[in-house]
Formats: sequence, C-alpha cells, structure tokens
Amino acid sequence: MAEVAQANRNYEDRIEDLLGIQQMLAQKQEEFKQQVASCSEKISNLEEENKSLKISLEEERKEHEDLLFTYEEEKINQADLQASLCNSENGSGDILALRTLVQQYTEKLKQRETEIASLKEKSSRQQIQLEEALSDNNQNQVTIKKLQSEVDSNQQKIRSLEESLAAEIVHSQHAIANVERVHAHKLREVSTFTQKVEDLSSTLINTMKQYEELKAENIKLEDKLNETILAKTVEPGALESRLKMKEEETGKLQQHIAELQQLNASLTSIWEFNVKTIEDNFKTKEMSLEENIKELEEKLQTQKETSDKTIQNLQLQLGLKLNQ
Repeated sequence: MAEVAQANRNYEDRIEDLLGIQQMLAQKQEEFKQQVASCSEKISNLEEENKSLKISLEEERKEHEDLLFTYEEEKINQADLQASLCNSENGSGDILALRTLVQQYTEKLKQRETEIASLKEKSSRQQIQLEEALSDNNQNQVTIKKLQSEVDSNQQKIRSLEESLAAEIVHSQHAIANVERVHAHKLREVSTFTQKVEDLSSTLINTMKQYEELKAENIKLEDKLNETILAKTVEPGALESRLKMKEEETGKLQQHIAELQQLNASLTSIWEFNVKTIEDNFKTKEMSLEENIKELEEKLQTQKETSDKTIQNLQLQLGLKLNQ
C-alpha cells in the first residue's frame, strides 16, 4: 500500500499547490478591483472638481465682465467730470469738489484695475488646475483600462488553472484507482504463490517424515535380517519379498520427490512470470513502488531458495540412503 499512499500524497500536494495558486490569483484580483475602485473614485472626485472649477470660472468670468463694464462706466464718468471741470471756471468751490470727485473716481478705477488683474491671475491658475485635472483624468482612464486588461488576463489564467486542476484531479483519480487495482491483483498473486509454497513445504515435511519412518523401518528390517541370517532360519522367498517391497517403497518415494520437483519447477515458472509482470507494469512508476517490488522479489526469491534447499536436502538424504 506504500505506492498508493505515495500517489495519494502526490495528489493532495498537487491539489494544495493549485489551490494556493487560486488563492493568490483571487487575492491579486481583489487588489486589482480595489485599485480600479480607487481610480474610479479619484476620477469621480476629479470630475466633480472639474465641474466646480468650470462653475467658478464662469462666475469669475461674469464678475470680470461686470467689473469691466463698471470700469468703462467709471472711465466715462471720469471723462465727463474732467470735461465739466474744464468748462466750469465759475467758483473755486465747485472746481475743488469736482477735482475731489475726479480723484475718487481715479482711485476707484485703479482699484478696479487691480481687482481685474487679480481675477485674471486667479482665472489663469484655475485654468491650469483644470488642465492638470483633465490630464490626470485621462491618465487615470488609461490606468483603469490597463488594470481591467490585467484583471481579464488573470481571469483567463484562473479559468485555465481551474480546467487544468479538474483534468489533473481526474487523471490522479484514475492513476490511483489503477495502482490500487494492480496492487490488489499482485497481492492476490503473492498470496496464492505463498500458499503454494507453504503447501509445498508442508508436503516436503510430510515426505521427510515418511522417509524417516521408512528409514527406521529399513533399519528394523536389516536388524531382523541379520538376526535371521545368524539364526540360519531365513527363508529366501520372504527375504526377496521384503527386499522387493523396500525397492517399491523407495521407487514410490523417488516418484513423489520427482512430482514435488515438477511442482517446484511450476511454481518457479509462475514466480518468474509474476516477477516479470511486476517489472513490466511498474518499471515506469515511482521509486517507492520499485522498492516495494524489489522487496517482494527478494521475499519470493528467499522462499524459492528455501524450497530448493529443502528438496536438495531431501534428494541428498535419499541418495545416501539408496547408496547404503
């Protein structure tokens, strides 16, 4: 199950990475929205300020026109006064009053000229401010378009990442299901093979017991044979019959050992096929899976070697016994 756990961990890590990217993009998108909202607010304020400046300029223009009209009237009045002053030569009191009035009108004209100059300067400054506000407004419009373009691009990236995430999830689920299916199949094969090896080991143990029993019986038979020879009462037919039975039992034992060897060869062939299948199916998998397969091969090899050694020992003992 190690490779399944590793595949699950890889799957969870990828999902966590993609979710992190999604959160980062969502945060970035929120920042862009805040910037757009801030720029929109600035533009709205600038537009309000622009309207206010236009109204103020219009009021000052009217005030300027009124001052010019008053200035022109006062200039006319001053000219009329000067003409009256020149024509009035009867009485010094009237002349003095007229000169005083002319001086007052002259001062008022200078004051009006100063006010007009101040209004012109103020109007010029406000015109510059209006132009700067319009320039900032245009720049903010460009910035908003740029930010909107970035937002659209990030939205497209988010959709692409979501599609990639969905495809990756489906692929990972299929990969995990495939690994689990193959792993379960291999576990069943290993369990079957292990059971066969255990059955073979049990059969070999029983065969060894039978061999030991036969060996003990042969010893008893030899002892009786020796006793019979010494007593010179041995019947040739009975001795030959016992020897024939011994040969038959030995032949059956050899046949049984041959059958066990054939079974072992069959199990070895199955084991080699399983190992080759495991290597073919998992040679492209991750290192952890290869290590598990290697460990499985070592266990199977150990079981096979143990089985071979048991059969060899049995053959050796049987050969020694036959030679005796």
